Amino acid sequence: MDEESLAELQRRAYSRPGADAVAAQRELAELTAPVEPLPIPELSETHPVAPRVIGALVAAIVLVSAAALAVPPVPTATSLEVFDAPMAADAPAPTPWIELATRETEGAGMTYAAETLRYLGTIEEVQLWAWRSSEGRVCLGMFDELRGGGSTCTSLETFRQQGLTLGTGGQGVGMSSRTAHWGPDGDPEVTTGFG
Repeated sequence: MDEESLAELQRRAYSRPGADAVAAQRELAELTAPVEPLPIPELSETHPVAPRVIGALVAAIVLVSAAALAVPPVPTATSLEVFDAPMAADAPAPTPWIELATRETEGAGMTYAAETLRYLGTIEEVQLWAWRSSEGRVCLGMFDELRGGGSTCTSLETFRQQGLTLGTGGQGVGMSSRTAHWGPDGDPEVTTGFG
């Protein structure tokens, strides 16, 4: 400690009103005593705590990894799984238009596999149906009372990449069009547009 700092400490210790010399000396000794820093243990491989800490970390990582491996992955559902089960008992009967669309599959040089016809649902008053040809093509048909219907087919490879999209248009002023999309995964969608 330099002399100027020591003089400042002495002035503070002896200048208090009513301070006696013994108490001032004691306070001065406390203020000038060197402070020993607390030892900080180093964690090394030889330190007794280090192996325990490292061991606990490794055990935690192993447990988390084992738990992740024990949980089976969530299966990825595809739209084509609709053909793996029979048509639902509560599905409506195919409309005459859908029956016509499946026969048109035959007219397009494909063989319609009648047992593959599946009802996908009704969305915004549009009935959606799917079927396969014996050649493996995937087909989508839609029918709407006001706008009519349509159908389209594609190869299995193309369906797995982009699905099928099909549109119908209404006739008359202010009539909307409907577009159905049935992708390789997920549920089919119907959008309405005005044009």
